[in-house]
Amino acid sequence: MAPTYLIEKNGTFHFRIVIPKHKRPNFGTGEIRRTLKTKDRKEAIIKCAPLLDYFSKLFKASEGIPTPDAITLSQLKEVALNLGATYHSAEEIHAAPIQDAVAMLSQAVAALNLIKKPDKTEVAALGGVIGDSLSLDQMFARYQELAAGKWSDLDHRESQKKWNRYREPVDDFKREMGDLDILKIQPKDAANYAINLGKRIEAGRLKSETAKKKLLFLNAMVRKVFKTDYPERTNPFEEAEIEHNGNDKGQRRPFTESEIVALRKKLSESKANDELKAILQIIEYTGTSAKEIVLLHETDFHLDGEIPFVRIGKNPNRKSLKTENRPRDIPLVGAALEAAKRFRKGFHRYCRSNGSEALSGAANKLIKQVAADATTYSYRHRFIDLLREVDGMQDSLLKSIIGHDGTMTGGYGDGYSLARKRDAIQNAMKIAEEKQKKPTNSNQTWAE
Repeated sequence: MAPTYLIEKNGTFHFRIVIPKHKRPNFGTGEIRRTLKTKDRKEAIIKCAPLLDYFSKLFKASEGIPTPDAITLSQLKEVALNLGATYHSAEEIHAAPIQDAVAMLSQAVAALNLIKKPDKTEVAALGGVIGDSLSLDQMFARYQELAAGKWSDLDHRESQKKWNRYREPVDDFKREMGDLDILKIQPKDAANYAINLGKRIEAGRLKSETAKKKLLFLNAMVRKVFKTDYPERTNPFEEAEIEHNGNDKGQRRPFTESEIVALRKKLSESKANDELKAILQIIEYTGTSAKEIVLLHETDFHLDGEIPFVRIGKNPNRKSLKTENRPRDIPLVGAALEAAKRFRKGFHRYCRSNGSEALSGAANKLIKQVAADATTYSYRHRFIDLLREVDGMQDSLLKSIIGHDGTMTGGYGDGYSLARKRDAIQNAMKIAEEKQKKPTNSNQTWAE
């Protein structure tokens, strides 16, 4: 026990604690004293302990807690507890018998006798502002509490990107439908939001997959919060559905073969760094995404066997993949193989959590000089279309190459062999070469 908390005056011991400077305006004084009503030092030390605990919590009651517009019920209860009170909503106090209501309010009065100017969060905790109401922001904050370990294996940046995917549907609902009270939202309100999403898909303002995820995430968050805090309530989003056939206007498009030829020339003549050029060559011949390639580790390159290939999977650079069905081995042919040989140790320039974004940003500047409405993802769509044209192409084989079935083959075990996949890719590239030989309109655009 620090001796500064214990002082002796006229033979009687007193408890004394200095208020932190930033909290002194709230308390209107610089220190607090309490008589311990004892002349025995050992007894005084024992009596100091609960007072020290109480005032330490009191000074930090609302630190690190969101402001009332985003605070959750559990956080508000925590603040009240730190203030030495039990949280009661205004509705509970109003409905209680007078004697019980006085008892509920007495704790708040005791705290206010000490804190002359409580902050907004402390007022909310003592005043019972959250009763039968829950804002969208409060719902989201509570979901984050309940799912705190959801992405504990990711670094801060990647984890934040994941949370932003859940935050965005909340903000979208507020923009389109208003900042409604979650506890008062009816199934018809959720249905109207689904209709709103469908209209935006039809107008080409939103992709159907993106719209479905907005509704899916809202449903998942409300379900979890209700199950924990409001088990008697029905989730209004449970039955909401988007009525749309999924054929988007303005969906991502593939490169045409004339654009591929022009883009290869543009890249060869550009001052772009060698890693960017090599990555795009690998993407062109494998249909992979930028993120899958930039995070390759040197152990993922298998270039010296009969069938050279690259492995997309968990490695020291990535702890997980986007989905469970993307790990795979992909044979390398043509320019992709030559590019991999130049960088068999990996792509250090872009090997970081936001490396694929940097790569795509730089690449898209070049791409748009050739195809204004295309992106790096157009490589993948073009690759898939070419595979579809290969004679005898089975859907399962196509999926094993582009990463839609979760099979790690590598020439052994279950699934398609490297040889089968290599032959399919080579045949697809032959189809592309034949198309490139045919005269085309240089101004050809993809029909939406």
